[in-house]
Amino acid sequence: MGVGKATFYQGWEKKIGELQKINVDAYNWLLQIPRKSWCKHEFRMYPRCGVLMNNLSEPFNSSILIVRDKPIITMMEWIRSYIMGRFASLRHKFNLYTEK
Repeated sequence: MGVGKATFYQGWEKKIGELQKINVDAYNWLLQIPRKSWCKHEFRMYPRCGVLMNNLSEPFNSSILIVRDKPIITMMEWIRSYIMGRFASLRHKFNLYTEK
């Protein structure tokens, strides 16, 4: 539908009107939720990104690129080892940090 993706109020009105024609229950349910929490046109200017989780998923996807073609158990084992190594290196860096 795209009701939550409308970046301007007029576009939102059009999409919510289409939703009302298709499914009145969904329309009523959405109107009960404050628009500030789910409508892109109500967001402040800064987070108007299409995918807010992109900053987390892109580095993870690039790190597992070398094992994506492996069987699932092998891939999961590699991910487990990678995360354990990452936590250990971050813990080591944290312990070396001295506050100035």
